[in-house]
Amino acid sequence: MNDYVSLITGGAGFMGSHLTERLLKKGYKVSILDIFSSGNLENIKPFIDNSSLTLIKEDLKKPSKLNQIVGECKIIFHLAANPEVKVGETNPQVHFEENILNNF
Repeated sequence: MNDYVSLITGGAGFMGSHLTERLLKKGYKVSILDIFSSGNLENIKPFIDNSSLTLIKEDLKKPSKLNQIVGECKIIFHLAANPEVKVGETNPQVHFEENILNNF
């Protein structure tokens, strides 16, 4: 078992949930930070009861505990983003704010 925590932003999304599963199988502790705007609890349901998993519902645009969460982690996989490509055509501000501006 590894002693450090990996943080996955967007961990309930398609890619994030697969990364979460892989890290848990390798014995890592994982914290998922997700707002569930496009991620889905169903994606992480198979391992939601794993004692090495911590689920944090937090919006990266309005973080209240981000410093504490990041301080506990050794590595961060930043996968949180707005996946709706078509929105970028009609409202590029959404992609700018959610995918670029709000990186840590």
